[in-house]
Amino acid sequence: MLEIFEAVKELLRLGRTNTDSAVFRLHYRVTASLLVVCCLVLAARQFVGSPIECVHARELPEEVLNTWCWIHSTYTVPASFTKKVGVEVPYPGVDNTKGAREKKVHKFYQWVAFCLFFQVNLQLK
Repeated sequence: MLEIFEAVKELLRLGRTNTDSAVFRLHYRVTASLLVVCCLVLAARQFVGSPIECVHARELPEEVLNTWCWIHSTYTVPASFTKKVGVEVPYPGVDNTKGAREKKVHKFYQWVAFCLFFQVNLQLK
């Protein structure tokens, strides 16, 4: 009687299914390596040296203003790109913003490197 159950057990036994191929392994290894490289480049650019130095007045401590600049976005004035540098504007895109002028906001989120790092961890699992 037990032999019948053994036969049924053999029929119901699940083997290990392998859906991984050389192409898939290459894909996730290359993707993970690329994400690690991008993460290191971004982290080195942000966290080594002093990537942000805001021009500040003497009333504010330098650390406070640099922290504010680190957290917030910046902008350029598109109309000032055509002005003469050193005479009309100090740098292309930098101009007096008094009055109604068009501004182009540039945002970069400092946690991008951390997101890439977490994606690498998910990719390798």
